Amino acid sequence: MRKFLNIVVIFILCAALIETVTRGFFAWRVGPNVFAYGTPFYVDPYRAADEIRTVQMHDNELSGYSKYLAGQVRYDVDPVTKERFQVIINNFGFRGRNFEIAKKPNVIRIVTLGASSTFGYYSREDFTYPMQLEGILNNSAAQEFEVINLGIPHLTAEQIAALFEAEAIPLNPDVVTFYEGNNDSARLWEFINDDLQPSLLDSTREFFGGYSVFVAMLNSIILEKEMSPQNLDLELGPAALEVSERFLQALEVIAAECEQRGILFVVSNQQKRSDMFDREKFAGITMQDELKLIQSRASEGLPLTRKERHFYVQMILMQELKNWADDADLPFVDVIKAMDQERDNLLTHVHLSQRGNKIVAQKLSEAILANLNVSQDDKN
Repeated sequence: MRKFLNIVVIFILCAALIETVTRGFFAWRVGPNVFAYGTPFYVDPYRAADEIRTVQMHDNELSGYSKYLAGQVRYDVDPVTKERFQVIINNFGFRGRNFEIAKKPNVIRIVTLGASSTFGYYSREDFTYPMQLEGILNNSAAQEFEVINLGIPHLTAEQIAALFEAEAIPLNPDVVTFYEGNNDSARLWEFINDDLQPSLLDSTREFFGGYSVFVAMLNSIILEKEMSPQNLDLELGPAALEVSERFLQALEVIAAECEQRGILFVVSNQQKRSDMFDREKFAGITMQDELKLIQSRASEGLPLTRKERHFYVQMILMQELKNWADDADLPFVDVIKAMDQERDNLLTHVHLSQRGNKIVAQKLSEAILANLNVSQDDKN
């Protein structure tokens, strides 16, 4: 019995030493807050970010989707200047100025559907692509245009379709645009071993990972190792196609409703990058170039990050989207091609700089003007 107790004491002391060293290392790298990990005094950096960037939170839960509460004030941060700025939510719980359900006479109303990139993460009001789109159209045509931004962060295509039916249709739009894909790409793991229950060991590791920095680090390493496919097409491809199927089913709902109501439906593919390089190094590296690099890493047995795997799924998703739009004879805006040499305009893996938003707005305006056949009147 005494021998057993000695072993237990030695084990506890070794574990405490390992934990102390691990906490010391990460405290040196990211700050002393790590020493409080697993206690009520620990400040979760993600929650802290949410308190600063309150645009990430929208808790008006509705049927199949969520949005903001009308009139809320939210905050975002300029990623370059680090300045915090206000984001005003309008009378319908969306970003932008207040509007009325009834459309003004002789105005072409456009509704933009999407998630955080459409909402305009990190962008001031005038820099979002919906606002730039309105400006470009009103400076390019004799007709008056009104653009209403219905983008809500975090939404998937299925949720956007539900929002479209509940929020966009009553606005009687003449044009509906769609720009999203990233949130659906991140759903990959819903279709991989989704019927497997975690083992007792997995559950135990997860539990102690909430209190131990060392175990949390170990869990992260194990997770990456378990999710490091060597053949992307074989191991992730089938799940990616399931993601695409769900994605396109949602788009078909929107397209059918638009066709029935005589609404022009314009779809766009979405630029995306992984965390393979720093942002500035992505200038001149196309999405296809990045895909080849990721495939090469996988074939060599090197671990891939989640963003690299999501990027692979995004490539499949966007190709399926183009094929679907071509088959449905819908106007298709190739944002990927338009931005492929300027991917440093992605502030994050998917969110756009002012220049990136302008590229999206310009390409959308060209497609809208071409398909509406409105008279051009350059006012610049």
